Amino acid sequence: MGYWNKRIAFLGVVVIALVAIACGTDEPSSSPTATPAPTGTVVSDLPPAGDPPPADPTTDAGQLALARARWAALDISDYDVTMSLQCFCPLNVSKMVDLKVRDGVIARGVRPAGSDVNTEIVLERYRTVEGLFDFVADAIEQEAHSITAIYHPEHGYPESVFVDFVSNIADEEHGFTIEKITAAAFGNTAADELAAARGLWLAADLRSYSFTFQQLCFCPQEITQPVLIEVRYGQVEAVSRPGSELQLDPPSISDYLPVEGLFDLVQGAIDRDADVIEVEYHTAFGYPVSAFFDYVQVASDEELKFEVSGLIGGDGFLGDSSEADLLAARTLWQEGVGNYQFVFEWHCFCGLGAGVSVEIEVRRNAIVSVRPENSDALLEPSELGKYMTVEGLFGFIKDGFDRNAARVRVTYDPVLGYPAEAWIDYSLNIIDEERGFSLADFSPN
Repeated sequence: MGYWNKRIAFLGVVVIALVAIACGTDEPSSSPTATPAPTGTVVSDLPPAGDPPPADPTTDAGQLALARARWAALDISDYDVTMSLQCFCPLNVSKMVDLKVRDGVIARGVRPAGSDVNTEIVLERYRTVEGLFDFVADAIEQEAHSITAIYHPEHGYPESVFVDFVSNIADEEHGFTIEKITAAAFGNTAADELAAARGLWLAADLRSYSFTFQQLCFCPQEITQPVLIEVRYGQVEAVSRPGSELQLDPPSISDYLPVEGLFDLVQGAIDRDADVIEVEYHTAFGYPVSAFFDYVQVASDEELKFEVSGLIGGDGFLGDSSEADLLAARTLWQEGVGNYQFVFEWHCFCGLGAGVSVEIEVRRNAIVSVRPENSDALLEPSELGKYMTVEGLFGFIKDGFDRNAARVRVTYDPVLGYPAEAWIDYSLNIIDEERGFSLADFSPN
């Protein structure tokens, strides 16, 4: 029995040792352990999850991504775009089209030349700017044989796109070219151009003027014939046929407009979102030189076109003169003559015989006679003080500059330097204090 008692005692010691090992001790272990995870924000060099990798501008996909981002940054949903389609298609499909995009969707398409275009063809064949981006993206996804895309460097829209999908198949190539985009963000809409033109016209400050006007429309012949329109202080005062002194009857005058009214016609076409608005403005003074409106291209005979030509101020001038012009003209005149005659007329609301042409004779730089044109009757000596020699007219112009007149407009003879026409508006806020003159048929003796 002693042997078994020893074996039992030995087994008890082994069990106790194993329990002690399993439970561990209070002493720290010398074996390595994992570093606890830190708390707080974790900084990583990796891009945040979900961000696309930077676009590679050397690839078609990278160029597309950059261009699309530029266009998206502009946030443009309303615009007009002139676009042509390159394909082996019927001519009525591939011609240039003006697309009106509203809220990012093609609202309608019109031909710049004036003919309408089938709506189904427009919606099927043509694309918005976003649609062109999708067209390029599809070509990339399909691994097209060749993709040629040129994007606007600032605004991102595709200026031209051409895709050859399969190299060994003929006539399946497809492309688009954008000729022009007008949008408020670009400052080049019809409304923007109108505002700029109106600004030029206001700066010219022409309150009285005349111009030849012709309206081209499906109207009676008496409407489409050219007329000479005379405007005074912004209101049409007289209308006549060019080359005729016979004025139209007063009721007909209301059918014609001053320049401000022509601007309103353009604004009306813009407000109606006319299918075609084509306006050419004078580069210096802003008035409409020509305009064409097709309000609804699928409708007939509602188009309107007009032309303006020969516009001059009521004083006969466009643009101000300077004292330097006066000095240069005087220098020319000093090389001229002292004995001469000319036909003269005052233009003013004054008691100087305005509106009456007279023949003035000068000897040794002094007036010796004045007579009404085509008359042998001389004016009385007391009336000669109303008129001036050429030197006196130079002094009249110089006085306008000295008095800081609001407008001094003069045309000088390019050879002898004498003032052929002049108009001085001393104050823009006073009516009928303006003075001007015309000098014609100058002849040295």
